[in-house]
Amino acid sequence: MPGLNWSIGKSNGIVLCGVLFYLRDYSTFSATARYWTDAFAKSTSTGMEEKVQKLVEMGFPEDMVRSALKSVNGDENMALEKLCSG
Repeated sequence: MPGLNWSIGKSNGIVLCGVLFYLRDYSTFSATARYWTDAFAKSTSTGMEEKVQKLVEMGFPEDMVRSALKSVNGDENMALEKLCSG
């Protein structure tokens, strides 16, 4: 664009491309964003449920397991240490 000094680096170039894509084709942008959310963001919660199940099978109450996992940002080993230490 005339009169504007564009300095596009690696990180802000991606954002700029995303903004331009959003402006040009919102429905495709929205579908892509939905796919990325389903594919990547939700996999964490599925992994979390597997961690909960494993720790519950070890004999710990589910509410304590969920609390321990939450307090250590989902780190299963740290949660186990926390549950064992009381």
